[in-house]
This record gives sequence, structure tokens and C-alpha cells, in this order.
Amino acid sequence: MTDIDTIEDKVQRLLHDDLKLLSRNAKLTKTDTTGFYVMGLNLSPAKEHMQFGGRRTSCAWATQCQFACLNKSGMNNIPAHVLTRVAKTLFLERHPDEFHAKVDAELAREAFRARRRGYSLAVRPNLLSDRIKMANTIAERHPTVQFNDYTASPVELPGPDNMYRTYSRKETWTWEQVAGLVQRGLNVSVVFDVKRGAPLPTESWCGMRVIDGDTHDARWTDPAGVIVGLRLKGTKASMQNARNSGFAVAV
Repeated sequence: MTDIDTIEDKVQRLLHDDLKLLSRNAKLTKTDTTGFYVMGLNLSPAKEHMQFGGRRTSCAWATQCQFACLNKSGMNNIPAHVLTRVAKTLFLERHPDEFHAKVDAELAREAFRARRRGYSLAVRPNLLSDRIKMANTIAERHPTVQFNDYTASPVELPGPDNMYRTYSRKETWTWEQVAGLVQRGLNVSVVFDVKRGAPLPTESWCGMRVIDGDTHDARWTDPAGVIVGLRLKGTKASMQNARNSGFAVAV
């Protein structure tokens, strides 16, 4: 069976309610210690799905980050996982009504299960993608669920009260753009070129306080107006590209 046959089969299974849209990963499970049970929606980033018939990029502000994206690291790089998130993305584009109905049903079930475990439900609707309208639409329909999102937009984007956004710095951003967001009380994530487990420059970066964003994913609990430090991850090739482009910041 070819990849495209596999993807089309998964799209049809999603359409007939045989596959789940929401999932968990290692980073999300770290957030359980905060009292929130976190689920995520893992769609294709940038143009990953377009070679299979996708209609538009999932990351409108993608730059060199697409070559250092986490879709190229860990479990995300396993072929079966790639095909699954491509199928989910095509499902959204081809069958938006069914997609949103399925998300709503899964969120209702997960909220009930979270309460039984003593947790509140939180959702990250863009684990790898950057679909703002989709994320806001889902959050508006579920006002009692906490939503957590990252976006590469260089300007503040509106959202419902239960949507918390962290702004992801790109190599094309100026220092003034980063500082401008932070000075308005918004948080900006910055990828630092440090080894896994090595300390981040938590005292400050360019005069701005840095917190460790790798410890959990409950970004809505972060103090306002800080840099969310993330360690460079990925394959050797993707990490080198991030260094060469300036996406990853040397410390």
C-alpha cells in the first residue's frame, strides 16, 4: 500500500469516527502536575501535507523554523505518525463540519474523563501547526476548557478569554518586535542553542527575564512579560539549519 493510499484510508476512517483527533505526547504529560490534563491536536505543520493534496499551508508565518520543526524529531518523525497527522489535516480541509463535530465530541468526553481523575481539561489545538482561526473557533465553543497556543505571528492576535497564546520568535524578527510584545505583557518563546538538560540563561536575555519552557506546557500559568526559553531539538541536520539561519539563539 502506498503512502497516499494509507492517508486516504485514514481520512475515511476519521470521517466514519474510527480514529481520534486528540492525542497526548511526553511534553503534555508533564503538565499533569499542574492539575490540568492536557490534550493536543497534532496537524501537519507548514506545507507537509500539501504534497498529498493539501490546500494551504498550516503555518502562515513559517520561515526557517519549518526546517527545524519538531515534526522532524522524536515520535513525530515516525512514518506512521506523519501519515496520521497528514490525514487529520486533509480531513479538516476537506470535511470541516465533520472535523469540528468530531473535535467537539472528543472534547466533551475528555472533559468528563479529566473531571473523574480530578483534573481540569486543557487543550493545545496547534501542536505543530499554526491555524489561528481553527483554534479560536474551537475555544469559543468550549468556554470551560483552557486552551494553550503558540503562534509565529509577530503581532498580538485576539482570541476568546480561555485562549492563551505564546508568541514564537523567528529569525526574521527584530529585537524591537520581541521587546514590544514583552513590554505589553505578552510572552515570547525563544529557541536557545543549548544541550538537552543544560541550563538556559534564566537571569535574562537582552534584558528580558527568561523562564524554562521545557519543564511543562501550562503556558497560561507563566508570569506575564517574559521570554519562554526552549532548548534546540531535532535531527543533526535540522538543528544545524536552525543555527545557521539564526532561528536558534547561541548563548
